[in-house]
Amino acid sequence: ELDKAAKKAGIKPIFGTELSCVDQNQLRIIDGDINDSDMKSHTYVVFDIETTGFSVVHDDIIEIAAVKVKNGTITETYQQFIDPKRKLSTFTTELTGITDEMVGGQPLIEDALKSFLAFSEGAMMVAHNATFDIDFIEAKASRNQLKITYKGFLDTLMLARLHYADVLKSFNLKAVAKHFKIKQEAHHRAEDDARVTAEIWILMMQQLIKKGNALISDYFKMNQVAHYYQLMIPFHLNILVKEQKGLKNLYKIVSHALTTFYHKGARTSKQIVEMYREGLLIGSGCYKGEVFETALNKSSEKLEEVMRFYDYVEVQPPESYLHIIDQVGEGGKEIIEATIKKIVDTATKLSIPVIATGDVHYLHPEDHMYRDIYISTPQVGGGIHDLKRYQVKPKLHFRTTNEMLQAFAFLGVDAERIVVEETHRLNHHIDTIQLFPSGLLAIQDDAFSENIQIPSIEAEVKRLVKQETIKQYGNTLHPIVSRRIDRELKNIIENQFASIYYMSHLLVKNSLEEGYLVGSRGSVGSSLVATLLKITEVNPLKPHYRCKEGHFTAFKLTEEEYQNYGYQPNEEDFQPLFENVYAGYDLPDANCPICQSKLIKDGHDIPFETFLGFNGDKIPDIDLNFSGEYQSKAHDYVKLLVGEKQAYRAGTIQTIAERNAFGYVKGYLEDHHIEKRPAQIERMAKNIEGVKRSTGQHPGGIIVVPDGYDIYDVTPIQYPANNTENDWYTTHYDYHAFESNLLKLDILGHDDPTMIKFFMDHVKRYPEKYNFTDAKDIPLDDKDVMKMFYETHIIGVSKDDLMSDIASFAIPEFNTQFTRQMLSDIKPKTFAGIVKVSGLSHGTDVWLKNAQDLVRGSTSYGNVDIDKIIGCRDDIMVQLIDFGLEPLRAFEIMEFVRKGKPSKDPSAWFTYESEMRLAGVPEWYIWSCQKIKYMFPKAHATAYVIMALRIAWFKIHDPLLFYSAYFSKRVDKFDYEKMIAGPVALKNGIKELLAKNYLTVNEQSTLTTFQVAYEMSLRGFHFKKVDINHS
Repeated sequence: ELDKAAKKAGIKPIFGTELSCVDQNQLRIIDGDINDSDMKSHTYVVFDIETTGFSVVHDDIIEIAAVKVKNGTITETYQQFIDPKRKLSTFTTELTGITDEMVGGQPLIEDALKSFLAFSEGAMMVAHNATFDIDFIEAKASRNQLKITYKGFLDTLMLARLHYADVLKSFNLKAVAKHFKIKQEAHHRAEDDARVTAEIWILMMQQLIKKGNALISDYFKMNQVAHYYQLMIPFHLNILVKEQKGLKNLYKIVSHALTTFYHKGARTSKQIVEMYREGLLIGSGCYKGEVFETALNKSSEKLEEVMRFYDYVEVQPPESYLHIIDQVGEGGKEIIEATIKKIVDTATKLSIPVIATGDVHYLHPEDHMYRDIYISTPQVGGGIHDLKRYQVKPKLHFRTTNEMLQAFAFLGVDAERIVVEETHRLNHHIDTIQLFPSGLLAIQDDAFSENIQIPSIEAEVKRLVKQETIKQYGNTLHPIVSRRIDRELKNIIENQFASIYYMSHLLVKNSLEEGYLVGSRGSVGSSLVATLLKITEVNPLKPHYRCKEGHFTAFKLTEEEYQNYGYQPNEEDFQPLFENVYAGYDLPDANCPICQSKLIKDGHDIPFETFLGFNGDKIPDIDLNFSGEYQSKAHDYVKLLVGEKQAYRAGTIQTIAERNAFGYVKGYLEDHHIEKRPAQIERMAKNIEGVKRSTGQHPGGIIVVPDGYDIYDVTPIQYPANNTENDWYTTHYDYHAFESNLLKLDILGHDDPTMIKFFMDHVKRYPEKYNFTDAKDIPLDDKDVMKMFYETHIIGVSKDDLMSDIASFAIPEFNTQFTRQMLSDIKPKTFAGIVKVSGLSHGTDVWLKNAQDLVRGSTSYGNVDIDKIIGCRDDIMVQLIDFGLEPLRAFEIMEFVRKGKPSKDPSAWFTYESEMRLAGVPEWYIWSCQKIKYMFPKAHATAYVIMALRIAWFKIHDPLLFYSAYFSKRVDKFDYEKMIAGPVALKNGIKELLAKNYLTVNEQSTLTTFQVAYEMSLRGFHFKKVDINHS
């Protein structure tokens, strides 16, 4: 989105990321100059301090307490208050319970430290979060020129994270004490915390020694654990792409952070960043960056050490640190300004550029409330935002250059340098980056030469197509067939799409061998080559007859086709049979004039252009419905074909939905005791609706990366929805962003193939009951099956008893209140009519307020026959060509209408309208096009109907098997008592639900279950009670 917006605006986008980072070198479970020896032999001083804040520079120690441990026993204690020579803040007193009276007149820090260091001489120090306490002690000792007397230190916090993560969710002192059953009496008082920590350490050491950690060297090895990133509190840094090679390195860093190092969020390490640093610029980030934290809380020497890692250093306006200013209390603003100046001066000394950035999270100052709402909302994956604990929030709106200069005016002449000059200088060092490769990264023709011994995919596709064409249409092809195949193969081969066709062919073949049919989705059924490769069962040619022995093929020829081809032998005799037929399955039965065998009826009249575009160069999107029982095997088969590192799940971006947005706003207002009217809440919710919140994955999309490339050439990767237990990685970018660069296979799960497998397993057990052995041979032109879609007597039930005038209950796609009402209005009696209903039901503003009114005659245009109305997007192209428009123009209008553009671009629509009128297109047709917002592909609707009619066949001819399959494989909402009770109870249950003004999703599912169970009971079948021995 940034790339597109920047190109449109004519500006250079700078790509990068903010990441949480740790430094392995800073993992200090144990530290110091300690000779290897037995852990039991050491004297330990377990201590804790209380301070006025977190900064060794600005804050003071106000209490030190310690416990000496020898041979696993507490031998001595130490406690001392310290006079900071300043008034304690309310926050400090509330947190620690220490008052001004308690510290007033106590020893100063120099004297207190002398006595404490004497107490600790020669000991190993132990503390919970030891680096904090040790840093304070050593900084104050250094300032007072006192020598450190202890050997080193151990950190019980880090030891808890390392060794007790399986039993603890939190590792603070309270949580660890509770685990070890140690009572706390005065938490956040050094004296009690030191005692508690000492008792923890005694027990912890005993347990660790039992696990084999008996020597000091064992603990130093812990500093090198592989999962160090899980033990450390991360800081933020920013990474910018400086040059093209850096983009791939950025993707590697981000992918590593989202996979290998993922822990409560994405995180990386300085070591990983250093490994992939080429072509990148590393910035110090915001208030959570280590540069700011070090500048605020540590010495100047430490700041220089930390800063040397960065290519540029960032500072934000003082208002970006308001939460810290508030926490510091008196003098907070001055401390923040001094910290910013310290950063600028240190960076200048080290010749590192300083950039004034805004840490921008929203555009206008008044938008801060929406940011506050996000902060108040539980985070995705659990936990709360770190800013939620602050009463005052930072101001992070976008500032103009003048506003930034004003914000940094306290820096004097340095303000313009960091706001303007250094910013421009950094920009000049950054190249214009190409975000995605140019064109499709196609799978090479020899990609399968080794694993499945196919030296050329293109040659194999041609071979398979020729083989199946001869099988279906004979050696002498009808010109309509040969021209369609030649045109499609030319486009497929020239645009390097053969690999995606071939892989889809292999996936379907593999599923069929396992006994599961595969249904096609989308527009793939518009491709005859896909049909011949058995990727789809939808034949896109015009309705036609073909001899199963290949002796004869007949189409209805237009005048132009007759002029070009002439009639094939015996074809002219069949022309009357095609009148008013829109799907091959609706043709009357006929025999081959050559061999007298029954002719196969096929064809649905779907143009190839709706799949690969008018020029045949649109990236194919092949969607396939596999059985839910087989879907995971199909996914794994892709990995087997292309290699584990070349196949990924297609990522998606989840946004805040309308309902959730309303809840977030309402929750925030309640928490902050703010009164708003419902209309105001709705307006606020609109401002956060649609905001990106989390990642997900396409339900079946598999991205294929060609050999010779890797995924980082296009996108970073992550775990699906950050689920680290998943066997697949998913693309970090939404797959739509790179759909012109990488091929996607849609391997979806669906109930229909599972149902048919259930039926066919029964057919194979009792073959004598059926006249077919292959699911593909289940009749699709059965007149009795068709009757279900326009009456009820075919199932032996009256419409009054059934409370419905059609009997499509439990038939996939035709089982909802909406589609059954459509069937009731249309009463389709043909396969083509049912396809039209399917198309209409999946469109937006295609049936309601449109075709329904035309069919009912409630518009000024009078009654329009259902066969003439627009049902699917493909109908528009075919019908407009029939009206006389040029194919290209017909295609353009179809694309324009199906995307709902007439209402969005009225000037373009006016031009199309005029051309349609000139061609004699009826006014009702133009009116209908204008109202459409979205249209369903005919190939998709046809594939759905094929599956539905196969399932429906069993409802008519083997009802008990049908209902058994339905309640076993499809239903998830049951009401055991009503279903056992029989038809009266079920009928009452249906009426109760229908009487409600609104049904929840669960209630709607229950209603459907009741309706199917009620129909089943009217047909003489019932449920037996659950029996532990037979159920």
